[in-house]
Amino acid sequence: MKVVVTDYNPEWEKEFDREAEKLREAFGGGLVAVHHIGSTSVPGLAAKPIIDIMPVVKDIAEADRAAPALEKLGYEGLGEYGIPGRRYFRKGGDNRTHQLHVFAESSAAEIARHLAFRDYLRRHPDEATEYGTLKRALAKKYPGDIEGYCDGKDAFVKATEREAMKEYTALVRFSRNRALFVDMAECVRRGAARVLRADGKGVLLYEKSSGIHMLEANSAEDARALLRETPLQMPEGDRKFIVAHGDGVRDAVYDLLSVRAETACYQVMYAGKPLPLGGKLRFGLPGRAETEKIKEEYKLESPENIERLCAEGKIWCGYERESGAFVGFIGRHPEGSMGLLQVFPAYRRRGYGEELESFMIDKFLEEGLVPYAHIIDDNEKSMNLQKKLGYEVADEKIYWLALR
Repeated sequence: MKVVVTDYNPEWEKEFDREAEKLREAFGGGLVAVHHIGSTSVPGLAAKPIIDIMPVVKDIAEADRAAPALEKLGYEGLGEYGIPGRRYFRKGGDNRTHQLHVFAESSAAEIARHLAFRDYLRRHPDEATEYGTLKRALAKKYPGDIEGYCDGKDAFVKATEREAMKEYTALVRFSRNRALFVDMAECVRRGAARVLRADGKGVLLYEKSSGIHMLEANSAEDARALLRETPLQMPEGDRKFIVAHGDGVRDAVYDLLSVRAETACYQVMYAGKPLPLGGKLRFGLPGRAETEKIKEEYKLESPENIERLCAEGKIWCGYERESGAFVGFIGRHPEGSMGLLQVFPAYRRRGYGEELESFMIDKFLEEGLVPYAHIIDDNEKSMNLQKKLGYEVADEKIYWLALR
């Protein structure tokens, strides 16, 4: 088989959609799901132009029953073909165009492995680019040797699978309490996290842009085990934080690390539809004058962070429609939470805070993000606003712990 690696082609996704419709008919009622996997499922990734598809069936016997219908579509069945529990089908022989990797829904580990690898590369475009570069080099080195090509990828694939499964495990854990763990989940989904540890005890991650660690665990004992066994990646300077989710995790951090300050918060998450705006304000990104004003007024972020957030388009300003006056601002913190909400004293009690936050909620939703925020535990006014806007409040506190 000739090894050919080409640039990513957006038509691959469309071809998957067309083929998936045919497969749904061929498998009938025994089909649970159809997934696009492999390199052609990752936007921007160079790949062999072969569409890898993973049908999931109720029972593997469904694949055997569907074999005649698949043959009519041009597929050749090759049994398990090296992976227990799989049914492998290919179209095109040695010049393959499509491959089917059929698993029963009980083969949860294999299904997770394929989806985790795909989703990891989608979240981490730099690593996808590295993978594409490796594949191009191997295709040039082994143009007629598919085994040599695959062997050359093996170390990268296995290392990436390990990282991918940590992220997959973390996201499964976070799903058991969305409001409490939404900050950690969004860090992973945005590709902003390095998951240092994820297993049955808990998850420890490092948010790369802010240099902040986040930790959740089943108990204080499990949190202590995670901290003892997993090296932290502390940044330079005095901005060393770990965000502990729940009282037991907080206690474990105090037991093992040197804490110099604590801020207790309630985490809130918005799971509704976009909010209508009242039309009182227009919104825009800050210029130099607004940036200096925000640095002067907002004290919960460093001036350097505010400068960077303004430059990155992560802080928005509100202006009165009639007067054009700059009345306040809102944005997102370096680790991704919504915040930095402030209305200047002369413009308070006019509903501007609600409109600023509604605007920011809608910005998050437009970008496919989940809006969430951290409300300091004694800030009753802010909490009342979150409830009015329809946020869900987590059932445990989180603690921002500053470390020495």
